[in-house]
Amino acid sequence: MRVLRAVNSAGVGLANRVSSLRQAIVLLGRRNLLSWVMLMTLASDGGGASESVQWALARARLCEMLAGRSGAEADAAFVVGLLASMDLLIGAPLEQLLAEVPIEDYLRDAVLNREGALGSALADATAYLSGAFDDVQAIETYGPAAMRSLALQAITWASRTLAPHEGA
Repeated sequence: MRVLRAVNSAGVGLANRVSSLRQAIVLLGRRNLLSWVMLMTLASDGGGASESVQWALARARLCEMLAGRSGAEADAAFVVGLLASMDLLIGAPLEQLLAEVPIEDYLRDAVLNREGALGSALADATAYLSGAFDDVQAIETYGPAAMRSLALQAITWASRTLAPHEGA
């Protein structure tokens, strides 16, 4: 929500109002959007990268990798992974938070109801990172070793991504 407000602020100087996260991703690029989200989260977190932020980034990255392997939109999967963590990071009910964010219905359905390919990627990433391996459908598709490798890559990526912000 804060990212969309920031993107639409007068300081950004856009001719048209950005009304969705998809537009923000297209305008800023995933890497810049990620930086904005991290900085805003870290700022509201008292300046230190919490385990919650690292978990959210690892889940978003794992969603992205799983979706990309299945042919779904990888960037959208990353956003779904982040959106699904808003309740954890902000401390308010997810349904309420998503009601305030202008996103497409299929993204909202993926986050809230685990619908579609993005919802499946989110469900698998969440279950795997939570240790509920029996609930991970992707293990049947990719095998246990490949799934473990993807999860380790996601966790490593999240840790490295946060490293420059530690103690900021």
